[in-house]
Amino acid sequence: MRVSICDDDVSVLDQYSTLIKLIAENNEISIAVDRFEKGSQLLFAMEDKKLVYDIVFLDIFMPGQNGIDLGSQLGASGYGGFIVYLTRSEDHMLSAFDVGAVNYVIKGEAESFSRFEKVFLKVAKQVENRRRKYILLNSIDEYRNIPLDSIQYFEVNRHICFVHYGKGDTFEFSSSLGKLENTLLSFDFERVHRSFLVNCRAVESYTVKEINMSSGAVLPVGRKYSTQFRQAMADLAEVNLAGSSKTSE
Repeated sequence: MRVSICDDDVSVLDQYSTLIKLIAENNEISIAVDRFEKGSQLLFAMEDKKLVYDIVFLDIFMPGQNGIDLGSQLGASGYGGFIVYLTRSEDHMLSAFDVGAVNYVIKGEAESFSRFEKVFLKVAKQVENRRRKYILLNSIDEYRNIPLDSIQYFEVNRHICFVHYGKGDTFEFSSSLGKLENTLLSFDFERVHRSFLVNCRAVESYTVKEINMSSGAVLPVGRKYSTQFRQAMADLAEVNLAGSSKTSE
């Protein structure tokens, strides 16, 4: 799970990033936390670096672009994760929910940390449930509901789309890789070739030119997609490493 915190107060960033990591460790949640002092920095990470966050924690009162406007911009740009506001006042809560926030925490209250833990675990559960989501695919005469975590990869062959999943199962359906790529961006699927979209969590190993899937399939890596794929795998490894640090200690 990857989360970000955006707050102009460095002490708040220190406090809540430490708290998130502690809660995650105590509940065996794999996590990576990124910190930003300005909304522009968060937007740059998401739009230019293509980082995908499961949860975004936003301060409301920030100089320049406030958290409400930032949340609205995230929604308009297609952000599909969860937004939680950290604020010192309830005055803007209705506006916060108008831009798609799922919850908020009042900073500075005596019970704010215990409430933060409850809110974080609740939203983390929603993230986990989303990861276990199914995708409904249809051919001319059949619909098939397939768990995302069972999918190895999608393939286009002669303008026909196939999904490879489970223990060697394959299903032909109507779609395009471009549409699937946009739909599954937040679920660790990555385009690696003009003909292949892979589940990064099903990658066994990879080189510059090819990928070995856990199913045994060997797929090519297109030069156009190589850098972004390797970055996606590095980001996933960072999240997994953060989650395994408790065991290694």
